[in-house]
Amino acid sequence: MRIGNVFGSRIPPLSSDIIVLMELSEGLKTLEFIKPGGTVILNRKRIYPIDMMAHPEKYPKDEEIISLFKEANAKIIWIDAGKIASEAGLPIAENIVLLGALSFISSFDKESVINMLRKHIPRELDKNIAAFCAGYETAEGMDK
Repeated sequence: MRIGNVFGSRIPPLSSDIIVLMELSEGLKTLEFIKPGGTVILNRKRIYPIDMMAHPEKYPKDEEIISLFKEANAKIIWIDAGKIASEAGLPIAENIVLLGALSFISSFDKESVINMLRKHIPRELDKNIAAFCAGYETAEGMDK
């Protein structure tokens, strides 16, 4: 998502202030976009591509991913969105947990985002709001 006075959907290299990753290895594809000093919100989830299922040891190690983002001068926020979503009572709400973390990092108004959830997510609303708040609070705790 690009916010502000932008034209086109392509993100120029070294221009992204924040990158949110649902899956760890996807982060390696975003390295060229993160601005020095930018923030990467990494979900700890691992989804092994078919060619790696037989050789999961080939999947990038956490240390390798951390090292690459540190070389890019990025701040890393690790979030186990699956665990947090499960604790909120809605295991499929990993995206909402990450939205909560993004909202804190981006200084989005928390109540405005919760109102947006109320308007657009009619099912399991209480659990989605709990997942959002847990993600927000997790990022808030890591930022100190």
